[in-house]
Amino acid sequence: MTGGGHTTMSQEDKERIAQEKYGKTYEELDTNEKKAVGGSYGGPKGGETIKKMAEEHKQQE
Repeated sequence: MTGGGHTTMSQEDKERIAQEKYGKTYEELDTNEKKAVGGSYGGPKGGETIKKMAEEHKQQE
Protein backbone atom coordinates (compact mmCIF):
# COMPACT_ATOMS: atom_id res chain seq x y z
CA MET A 1 0.00 0.00 0.00
CA THR A 2 1.39 3.37 -0.93
CA GLY A 3 0.46 6.88 0.08
CA GLY A 4 -0.87 8.19 3.35
CA GLY A 5 -4.52 7.31 2.91
CA HIS A 6 -6.79 7.15 5.90
CA THR A 7 -8.81 4.13 6.81
CA THR A 8 -12.29 4.79 8.06
CA MET A 9 -13.55 3.22 11.23
CA SER A 10 -16.77 1.30 11.28
CA GLN A 11 -19.38 2.31 13.83
CA GLU A 12 -18.73 -1.02 15.52
CA ASP A 13 -15.04 -0.14 15.94
CA LYS A 14 -15.92 3.27 17.39
CA GLU A 15 -18.35 1.70 19.86
CA ARG A 16 -15.86 -0.94 20.96
CA ILE A 17 -13.04 1.55 21.52
CA ALA A 18 -15.37 4.00 23.31
CA GLN A 19 -16.42 1.20 25.67
CA GLU A 20 -12.81 0.10 26.25
CA LYS A 21 -11.48 3.61 26.90
CA TYR A 22 -14.40 5.37 28.57
CA GLY A 23 -17.07 2.84 29.43
CA LYS A 24 -19.58 4.81 27.34
CA THR A 25 -21.22 4.47 23.95
CA TYR A 26 -19.64 6.52 21.16
CA GLU A 27 -22.63 8.88 21.10
CA GLU A 28 -22.19 9.64 24.81
CA LEU A 29 -18.63 10.88 24.30
CA ASP A 30 -17.77 14.56 24.11
CA THR A 31 -15.91 15.96 21.11
CA ASN A 32 -12.42 15.46 22.55
CA GLU A 33 -13.20 11.90 23.61
CA LYS A 34 -14.48 11.13 20.10
CA LYS A 35 -11.24 12.49 18.66
CA ALA A 36 -9.29 10.28 21.06
CA VAL A 37 -11.30 7.25 19.93
CA GLY A 38 -10.49 8.09 16.31
CA GLY A 39 -6.83 8.54 17.20
CA SER A 40 -6.78 5.09 18.79
CA TYR A 41 -7.31 3.56 15.38
CA GLY A 42 -4.19 3.26 13.26
CA GLY A 43 -1.65 4.77 15.65
CA PRO A 44 1.06 2.70 17.32
CA LYS A 45 -1.52 1.06 19.58
CA GLY A 46 -3.96 0.95 16.67
CA GLY A 47 -1.63 -1.38 14.83
CA GLU A 48 -1.94 -3.81 17.70
CA THR A 49 -5.70 -3.35 17.69
CA ILE A 50 -5.85 -4.16 13.99
CA LYS A 51 -3.74 -7.31 14.53
CA LYS A 52 -6.02 -8.38 17.38
CA MET A 53 -9.12 -7.76 15.28
CA ALA A 54 -7.65 -9.81 12.42
CA GLU A 55 -6.92 -12.70 14.78
CA GLU A 56 -10.45 -12.56 16.21
CA HIS A 57 -11.90 -12.52 12.70
CA LYS A 58 -9.88 -15.62 11.76
CA GLN A 59 -11.18 -17.43 14.83
CA GLN A 60 -14.79 -16.64 13.88
CA GLU A 61 -14.45 -18.24 10.44
